[in-house]
Formats: sequence, C-alpha cells, structure tokens
Amino acid sequence: MAVISDTDAVVIAGGDGSLCEAITGLLRRPDDDQTIKLPIGICPVGKTNTIARRMLRGDLSDIRLLGDSMLAVIREETQTFDVLSIASDQGKPVFALAEIQWGPLRDAAEKASKYWYLGPLKKRATYVISSLKEWPQYARGKLSYVLPCEGCSKCFKSPPPPPPQRWWQSFLKTENNTKVLPGKDYSNVENNECGLWHNIDIETINFSAATQNGLQQPNEDFEAPSLTLSIGPNDLLKKDFIMHGWERQLSCREMPHTTKSDRQLVVREFKLEPEQAEGKEAWFSIDSEDYEAMPIHVCLMPKKIHLFCQPNTT
Repeated sequence: MAVISDTDAVVIAGGDGSLCEAITGLLRRPDDDQTIKLPIGICPVGKTNTIARRMLRGDLSDIRLLGDSMLAVIREETQTFDVLSIASDQGKPVFALAEIQWGPLRDAAEKASKYWYLGPLKKRATYVISSLKEWPQYARGKLSYVLPCEGCSKCFKSPPPPPPQRWWQSFLKTENNTKVLPGKDYSNVENNECGLWHNIDIETINFSAATQNGLQQPNEDFEAPSLTLSIGPNDLLKKDFIMHGWERQLSCREMPHTTKSDRQLVVREFKLEPEQAEGKEAWFSIDSEDYEAMPIHVCLMPKKIHLFCQPNTT
C-alpha cells in the first residue's frame, strides 16, 4: 500500500488479530496523517471477532455479523473511534481499538485450546486445571495513572489565528470567510489533578484496560476522553477463582473481559510495570493478540480513525 492518495478505503478480512496488526501498520506509516483519514471496514472471518461484534453493538450470529459488516461498507456509514497507543522501551508502539488484558484469568483462558479432548467443557475446565496446578495465582505490578480532564488552564491550547483575509473575500460567500463561533475558554479553569500522576501497587487475578468504543453503556460520568481500568480481586479461594473464570467465560464474545467484583478506575493514560517472576513468562492480550508482558505506557488517542459501522444494528 505504497500509494495512499489513490486509496478510497481499507477493508480488512480477518479477526481481532488481523485488525490490530492492520491498524498498527497504518498508524506506523510516515504518512499516518493521511492514512487516518481512510475509512476502515471489517470483514469478520477470523477465529475471534469480538471487536467487530462490539463495534456493531449486537449479539449477532456469524452470518448476520458478516452481512451487517459488509452492508456498512456498501452504505458508507462511518463513525470515529478511539485508539490505544501502547508504547514500551522495546520496539515501535502497538495500536489497539478495544482492550488490554493481563493476569491469571487471561492466562487460563488462553490455555483452553490445550484441553481440546474435553470438547465443549474445555473452556470451563481450564480454570479448574489452572487452579490445581498452581495456587495462589496473582499478577503483581506498579500502576501509575492520570485522571481525565475536561479542560483547564494546564492543558488549554489557544486556537490558531485565522488566516489573513483578502479585501475581495468579503464579497464572496465561501466557507473560508465565514465566522467561527469561539469555543469554551478553559484558560481560567483550574484543575489541580490535571497531569498529576497517581501511583499504586496492584495484585490481582485480572487486569484490563478498555476504551469506550462500541460499549452499549459507555461511561457517561466523564465527558473527557477516557478509558476504563478494571482490577480484579486478590483474596480468593480456589472455588472463587474458578467462578470468576466461568463468569468471564459467559461474556467471552464481548469486551471488556471483566467480572462484577472488579475495581474500576477511569483514566486518561497509564503506565504499568509488571513484576516478573523468575523463570516464569507473562503475557498481555492486546485485542486478542499475545504480546510479552513488559513495562508499557498507554495513551488514549480520541476519535483517531473512521470505521464503517452500523450504529443502529440489532
């Protein structure tokens, strides 16, 4: 895709992993200021299509999901969506649309395919087997975060001055010489929490960070762009761990992957430093793709890309 100027749209055939890789590839390009203007369609034919389901806002059958996705492209119906920028000290940033997961519940769910011989019970049995092999199981690390800000003197940026007007433009009714109403002035608004980093230690069976993209019940308490951190409990018996896993499995076709007892934080950006146990690997799931766990800095890029989407699909 060397020539973006001749491209009208991008349609990605695949699942969550293919979509994440494609978004990352587009936003890593040196001409990303042009690629972000291209509408993106999803042809959900992958193993996991949870992002497509979330964007179309419906528990649809695979055939209906595929049909509605393609109809949105044909009708050229688009919406803007937030993007997660996930940076580390190693390599280039990764970009995601929906969710980051980390912890023992995520690890147990990933191992379900190993128990193929259990048939439909494998997705439940994996939590039982995981608790029997190792206990207790917790993910530990240091979390730093910044709270959302709806606008204040610290983050206020003055709008650029209008271009100089020629004398003859006053006689022309064009978009260039129409007056633009001034927006809200945040230069006098004080917010001591803006840009202030909060630091906590976490120990949990499950950690997730999710955007508001496609949520049927988005967080309406914050008008500012934000993402939701969910931190699971850490004082569980084996049976409680299993029950949390089964509860999570009931919503396996949805995002975010959380349980009712999770503690939630609404933030603008965060840093996570996982504690690495000696001789043990740890992994993140970023939009259902596996990445080695390492210190990361996650920022929200609000309304960054355009997706073909049917907002009223039922």
